[in-house]
Amino acid sequence: MSNQMTYKERIEALGALGEDIIENILTKEGFDVVRSEDKYDSEKDFLVQGKKVEVKTVVPWFTENALTIDARQFPKCFNADYVIFICVPSKGLSNHSNNKYDGNIYTVLPKEVKWVSKTTRNGLPKCLVRINQPGVILCHTITDEKTLNKLQELTTSAS
Repeated sequence: MSNQMTYKERIEALGALGEDIIENILTKEGFDVVRSEDKYDSEKDFLVQGKKVEVKTVVPWFTENALTIDARQFPKCFNADYVIFICVPSKGLSNHSNNKYDGNIYTVLPKEVKWVSKTTRNGLPKCLVRINQPGVILCHTITDEKTLNKLQELTTSAS
């Protein structure tokens, strides 16, 4: 199915799946969750208990032990109250990948963490948040194999 999708369609489907996962978890935990009606909302994906929340579904940058966003997304993430990262399973994506982050969900306090600018080997500007620092909190781990496989199937990452 996803092999026939365009790159853009896969990115959008992966992001939508990540948002569905977070909405379900937060709702089950009793939080008041309001999803943005505009999928291109420039401020947030959700309001949770009245706070702006941005969701990023990513394969970690393993050699940096970091979560990454496209540099163009930095203002939106930095100005959110919380950024929630879902770690896509990495099995076989590169010789640096391992399974230690697979399915982990981190809540990041964007104004309390140190952001690092890096460029990928393909020349793409990224902003990184190293996982082992104050302000990066492991809050949940996805263990459902069907969900993990769907995340991995949709990823466009090669590293």
